[in-house]
Amino acid sequence: MKNKTILVIAIVLASLLVVPVFAACTGVCSTSTQYSCSKSATTLTKGTSATLTATITNMQSNAVTSLSATLQGSWFTASSSSTTIASIQASGGTGTADFSITPTATGGQDVCVSLGSTCTADCGTITVSSAAELSVTSITAPSSVSTSSAFTVSATIANGGTETAGSTTGVTATLTSSQCTVSSETKTIGTIAGSGTSSVSWSVTAPSSAATCTFSLSATGTPGGTATGTKSVTISSTATTTTASGGGTGGGGGGGGSVNDTTNKTISRAVVINETKVTAEKNKNIITIPSISKNTVALVNIPDAAADVTKVAFAVNNNVTNVSMTITKLDKTPVAPVLSGKVFSYIQIDKNVADSDISSATIEFQIEKTWLNANKIDKGTVTLNRLSGSAWTRLITKQTGETATHAVYQAESPGLSIFAITGSELPTTTTAPISLPQVVKDYGIWIAIFVIVAAVLGYLYYHGHRHVRKAAKFAYDFRKK
Repeated sequence: MKNKTILVIAIVLASLLVVPVFAACTGVCSTSTQYSCSKSATTLTKGTSATLTATITNMQSNAVTSLSATLQGSWFTASSSSTTIASIQASGGTGTADFSITPTATGGQDVCVSLGSTCTADCGTITVSSAAELSVTSITAPSSVSTSSAFTVSATIANGGTETAGSTTGVTATLTSSQCTVSSETKTIGTIAGSGTSSVSWSVTAPSSAATCTFSLSATGTPGGTATGTKSVTISSTATTTTASGGGTGGGGGGGGSVNDTTNKTISRAVVINETKVTAEKNKNIITIPSISKNTVALVNIPDAAADVTKVAFAVNNNVTNVSMTITKLDKTPVAPVLSGKVFSYIQIDKNVADSDISSATIEFQIEKTWLNANKIDKGTVTLNRLSGSAWTRLITKQTGETATHAVYQAESPGLSIFAITGSELPTTTTAPISLPQVVKDYGIWIAIFVIVAAVLGYLYYHGHRHVRKAAKFAYDFRKK
């Protein structure tokens, strides 16, 4: 009896450890003795009508005729979800069933085809992506400039779908203005990956008289549609150039703090090179520039600062072509000496230009105010440090502006490599202890004893004389009697 009990317990425990396996489709056909299935497509797009073809293979020893086939599931709408396969030969013969559907849900979806009342063929999983959808998330330009001056307008184009935008025709962005002169109005962006962004810039010249330049931006791609945005710049003979951002359709524009570009000698003489392209990935920005002429300072605006760098300018000593630069926010601490203060982030700037071709560079970066406040960082101590060889070099760093969420800084560097953004804590305020006079420190115990003895003697003196006075008064009254 005892052995039977142990056996029952063992069986129960073993059954609990068995993980049940559920088929994607119900009443699945045996692929060895009934039917197997394959499908014509691996991906579809939500909201786009398509024909999905299922190929049914007959694994039975007998041929079948007039086989009813119905596509099952709630992830699509269909103008035709049922059909009849005229005949399928025995032992490996095939027949096809076409279904006209429009996917209504994204992600992986099971393709299940019910074959009459026999069984359901499992045709595997198909991926439904969301359609590419372009939007202009920001347009950045000075809020005001002087007459006849040159300036830059930059924009960030986003793809809100998981489908690649521009895979058929490519994505183009066109900037026009009736007052200002835009160089190369139409820019070719290429493709924008699902949920990705791409940045593009234009060189603009202000008119010779005061005016308001209204810029119209149109981004177009197939698939992806068309997205638009506008931005206005005031042209004045007494204007001071300040940077501001504006938004377009499909996204919210990011407000930027004003940045005085004359605070740094490299940025103050920098220009945006035509056909400069900036793309963003997770914690990374990729910059490509077709060519830069000798003794030119190239300026790159990075509206989507995925690596905390919002702007970079660098002077080249020679003619360079096909320039590529990648700015990455590092996940791990580089192998280097320990830095003083607290580290906000490490940044690595890789390039295909030789160090000898770059004479100087200016890096503008932003740091989150929430991090500054949480770590009690003194804003005036924020520093950009450059790793040169095996040692850190502190670069002269100056705060140039701030937004509602970030503080903005600039630092000039002799080159581009690995950098660290650091800051020091605010000094702690302490209250100095009250200092007792030295005589109290030296003779305090004796002073305390003296006070106690004096108090006792005073008490005895007072009460002692009171008894003497009472005795004298008693003697006097007795003699009178």
